Amino acid sequence: MDTEESPPYHVLHRMDSLRTLTLTECNNLPFFSALNPEKTLPWIILCPRLTELILHIHLEKLFCLRELWEMVKARDSQDIRLESITVICTRQLVPPKEVSKLRQYVSRVEYKLEDEFPEWNVTVPNVPGF
Repeated sequence: MDTEESPPYHVLHRMDSLRTLTLTECNNLPFFSALNPEKTLPWIILCPRLTELILHIHLEKLFCLRELWEMVKARDSQDIRLESITVICTRQLVPPKEVSKLRQYVSRVEYKLEDEFPEWNVTVPNVPGF
């Protein structure tokens, strides 16, 4: 998979057993919308078993977590709460205060600063039929 692409929504629709999702910064906003039950069809909850989200932020600009906050709040209100979110940054691209706001809707929130990122890809399990 190309590291510049996010998995298409039809793949997410089939990930009923997905528990951990790792995202790059480049395409996160569409993902947060896709994972938000208030922004999808009422009878579809994408990745209902998702418990852990790992977000790598490595661009040269500040990054706003508003869409992420809306998504975790909406999931919490429908009893599909995320257990863990890890935000990993190079430099302080996300203010720690913004990350700490997630604590009211997520059981464990971690914030890490790292010097550099290894090469890595968005992790997507193989889905039969796609």
